[in-house]
Formats: sequence, structure tokens, C-alpha cells
Amino acid sequence: EWYTSDVLINVAKELLQCNEDELQMELCNLLINPLEHDFALRWHRDDVRENATAEEEVIALGLWTHGVQWNAALFEDSCLYLVPKTHKLPRTELQRAQSMTQAPPANPLDMPGAIRVTLQPGESVFYNNNILHCGAYNSKQRRATLHGCMGDTRGGSTRAKNILQHGLLWMTEDRFRDRLNERGKKMLQALIDMKEGVKGDHVFELLIGFDNVDAVDNRSGKQFNGYVCDVPVLLQSEGKSHHLLKLGL
Repeated sequence: EWYTSDVLINVAKELLQCNEDELQMELCNLLINPLEHDFALRWHRDDVRENATAEEEVIALGLWTHGVQWNAALFEDSCLYLVPKTHKLPRTELQRAQSMTQAPPANPLDMPGAIRVTLQPGESVFYNNNILHCGAYNSKQRRATLHGCMGDTRGGSTRAKNILQHGLLWMTEDRFRDRLNERGKKMLQALIDMKEGVKGDHVFELLIGFDNVDAVDNRSGKQFNGYVCDVPVLLQSEGKSHHLLKLGL
């Protein structure tokens, strides 16, 4: 009910500059604090690889991603760090130096231009997922934050890579659909239509055919998110293995 509430729908329409019948259901989950030890995520953009050249970044950031993402805090939340305006601008050399590896930062505020986003209970932040951002999570600080995103069907399959990687087969089941209101059912159908629209692409078909997919480089054993590999990989899911020569969408 919250995901399809007037307040969220109206914000999404305003930010995406679309009509309600163009909204697409995507992700909604609850982010909590780690229970045993602190950890952090590296500086990254969701849809732009870390080793992209400045020229490639300019091209990627110039493309409209047809989606909006948000965090809505139930308790005070200071986990998100970001660099304002980097959803439009390529990284500087200093920013690039701190975001080229898989290693999380020792101190996120060492990133030039970084700010820490603090949400009070009931506050939300909406952002473009291609802004340069990272997260640092304190096991001693209680956290419960609703994290979600919506898409715009005018983007066609633009959102497929970012959304379908999460394994959403359960969303196609009647027991899920039947719990939605009419607005939710229309938005869900838009997601299913996008999923059906990428059929015929052997990479997407393999990825969305399983709920939990890992990719392992056959040569080094290094693990990847399957859809971003540029090396020979072995996809492993539910005890089954599937060989692909190359992934890289």
C-alpha cells in the first residue's frame, strides 16, 4: 500500500516527468543494520562501471535511465554518502583514484566533494542511482530503512539490466499479484511486460531464469555479478552450472 500510495506515486511522476500509466513497479525492500560487525560498500555508480574512461562516463551520464530510487528512514539513518551533481558530471582525477577499486573507503568523507546524508525518522531521499555514492553501516546503530525504485515504461528495456538481475520470478506469481491494489497490478504488469520484452536475449534469459545467480571466472575463481562480466564465466544457480563465453551488456 505504501509503495503505491498517492504520496510516493506523485513524487515519482514529478521526478520522472511521466504519467501514472507509464510507471513501472520495480524494487522495494527493507535495509537493516549489520548484526555482528561494521562494513561498508565501495564508491560506485549503479550503471556505470568503475573503470570507465571520462569520455565513456560523459556518454553514460548523458543517457536518461528512466528510473528513480529512494531511501525512507524509519529510524535515524546516516549510512548514505554521495557526491552532489555527479549524476551529471564525470569524476575528477582525485575522485577517480578513490573509486577505481572494489575496496570500501576507510573514511567516505575523504572523497572530494562527498557529503553524508542523514535522514530523521519519516524522512526520505530520492536520487539518481548513477550519482557517485557509497554506504557505511554501523552494527551498533539501529537501522530500518525502506529502499525502493520505480521506472518509466517509456525507457523500454533500459531498466532491465539493473532490475531483473535481482531475480523477480516470485513477482509473477498469483499470490503476489492478488495482494496488490489495482494501481499496483498495473505497475506490476509493466514490469512483466519489460521482462517479456527482453526474451530472445540469451544473457537476460539466463539471468532472469533463476532467482539466485552467481558468476565465477573460470580462470581465477573471482566472483562477479553475472551481467557485468567481460571474461569467460561459469554461472551457478540452484546447484546447476551454465557456461557462457562472455557477459557484458
